[in-house]
Amino acid sequence: MTPQRIAIAETIWKYGHIDIDRLYSVIREKFPTISLATLYKNINSFLEKRFIQEVPIPNHKTKYELILKNHGHFICTECGEVRDIEIDENVLKMSIQDSVPNMDRVSLSVHGVCCGK
Repeated sequence: MTPQRIAIAETIWKYGHIDIDRLYSVIREKFPTISLATLYKNINSFLEKRFIQEVPIPNHKTKYELILKNHGHFICTECGEVRDIEIDENVLKMSIQDSVPNMDRVSLSVHGVCCGK
């Protein structure tokens, strides 16, 4: 682990869910010479190793988070805010296992408005 990779992981941990632009801005404060290409290379490496995961958000930039435990996401369709929600993965797997017997994980996103609009 390089100091840059440690800083990337710590920043993702701190923010919970962060898009690439915000991540780049924060990382450049500590490593002013880091390039966006280097950041993407590290993000892709983390994704391949399943250390982080993408949280796709319609009409907003994808956010990244550390993979800590199985959970779902509430995504605001107005502002793009992402909140973790607890899910019972076993219940979800049992309800669809007949149609998808070789499933290895469940991903759940609930979309709505959090800001009262």
